[in-house]
Amino acid sequence: MQPRSIPQRQTGYPRLTKARLSQRIIARSAKVFATLLILCSVAYASELRGRVADESGAVIPGAQVQLTAGSQTYNTTSNNSGAFSITASAGKGMLRVSATGFASASVDWTDSASPISITLKPAAIADIVIVTSERSATSIEQTAANVVVLNAWELSNHAAPTLDDALRQVPGFTLFRRSSSLTANPTTQGASARGVGASGASRMLVLEDGVPLNDAFGGWVFWDQLPRIALDHAEILRGGGSSLYGSSALGGI
Repeated sequence: MQPRSIPQRQTGYPRLTKARLSQRIIARSAKVFATLLILCSVAYASELRGRVADESGAVIPGAQVQLTAGSQTYNTTSNNSGAFSITASAGKGMLRVSATGFASASVDWTDSASPISITLKPAAIADIVIVTSERSATSIEQTAANVVVLNAWELSNHAAPTLDDALRQVPGFTLFRRSSSLTANPTTQGASARGVGASGASRMLVLEDGVPLNDAFGGWVFWDQLPRIALDHAEILRGGGSSLYGSSALGGI
């Protein structure tokens, strides 16, 4: 009588071959190495703390702070108390701080110089240069003409949806019709200034970089062809400019 073979009990775990065991060891070693690398990078990170203020000592909230350390660039803003904090992987770099209405400042930073205090000086007043009144670059304080300048910020942040509506807010500037160029026919969009009777034909010369935009036949203006986002600024000369620009500039430019 032959003895019966006893079946082996299944343990539920696959048998590990040498190749599979080696793969597991390599994978676990890679995870340990990555963890050590992250811990080392955190250990060597430097924290930059500072405060932004003006010459009187008043804090400047919302200042833009930029740190360039090696090949990395870090950006943050100062809080309501003028303080800021940046964690950098390098221990030295160039710190640049700027704020609206102030001249930007740049200083060298090392991890031994934290915390750091930045003092911003008021920015110089920019001189507005116009070209409409004299047909050449002239400071607005040196011309006798009545010129109003709307910069790009004023044009883009105005509640008016179109350029002609934004210009309508300038005292003395009028259009033949009260309706916007969004709905009005261009033949009723003649512009005028200083009470010179507006009509479908403009009493003002409209220029874009020196090129007339008035219709050659009727003198009206296609305002919807002038996107405000494409304009750097707008100059409005209120008063006669015919001596420089011809009869089309009877009421202004």
